[in-house]
Amino acid sequence: MTNGTTYLYQGTLTALSPIAVSPPTDDKNDGGQLPRMDERVYIPASSVRGKLRRMARDEVREVLSAAAGRPDVFTASDYFYLTIGGIKEGEKDNGKEKVFRVAEYSDIRARNPLISLFGASTPFLAGKVMIGMLMPESAVAPVLIKYVRSNDFQRSPDDMRFITDIDSVIQRMTRDSKNSLIKREVKAIRSAAAKLHGDEKKTALAKADALSKQTGGGVALQQPNLKYEAIPETTVFAHRIVLRGVTDIEHGLFLRTLRRFSESPFIGAHLAHGAGEVEGSYEVYRIGRGTRDHVGRIQVGLGLFQVEGDAGLPAIESAWENATKTPGNLNFSVPAWVLNGSATTDSKSSVDEE
Repeated sequence: MTNGTTYLYQGTLTALSPIAVSPPTDDKNDGGQLPRMDERVYIPASSVRGKLRRMARDEVREVLSAAAGRPDVFTASDYFYLTIGGIKEGEKDNGKEKVFRVAEYSDIRARNPLISLFGASTPFLAGKVMIGMLMPESAVAPVLIKYVRSNDFQRSPDDMRFITDIDSVIQRMTRDSKNSLIKREVKAIRSAAAKLHGDEKKTALAKADALSKQTGGGVALQQPNLKYEAIPETTVFAHRIVLRGVTDIEHGLFLRTLRRFSESPFIGAHLAHGAGEVEGSYEVYRIGRGTRDHVGRIQVGLGLFQVEGDAGLPAIESAWENATKTPGNLNFSVPAWVLNGSATTDSKSSVDEE
């Protein structure tokens, strides 16, 4: 069991607090609504995958920091490569997109288990981890959570006595009041534009954009009507994760990632409100040709990480730990050829760093 084994993690996660997400804002969503599938709310796979990928990155960072004896072990390019799969910077060569050659592909798979697991986008390398969405086992009605952010000087006027530049506070409050009126007008124009077509719609949206720019951005001292949808606590989600053809080192890193997740098992948005906490367990199966063998059970939750079953899973986790102790085994840097020929010594993300 040292090469190319597929595993299925199948289990449930229970919401211990309401769970929300931050979907992109568009004409139909003001940013606080949950995504839906056939009118059923769910948590997208990206919310889980992004969380786990960052936990894996933190595991790698800790390993590299221990080896180097300092915290600054990533270049900016390395950081984005591990965290989000890379950013576009010199990925083209003579007008053609860079693609992996077989040797480069194999080297990254062998020496960078994080990228091998979660993949990269520049250039593209498919990850071996398939993480499903969190779908409630039964249909649930989302709750609408409303809150406000008050202007403390209006709530406690006496606090003005402690401010040395009162004029700037008054100017800010006056500006916020003006911006509030502008934002209402912009919202009304956009709402009306949704019913228009052609040049009339373009003209209305252009007017809304011009007015919006007058607010100058920033965050108002007072926000009286904030709200978002959340899946209520006690909701049980069915969840599946598949590790396709992983090595023991890759699987070991994934187990360490779940262990780290149990230190902060929060997903989604509005974590400052205590939202997003989950707890649950997975049955783990080794997949063969027409076979599915149960190899253990993993529990995750705040301060709770437990592996039950035979010695196979703990041994796999140890494979990751052992790999990090061998200098030169692993390299978490962006490949030099991706950075337009920059030297590999420019990057710090290797376990044999001094």
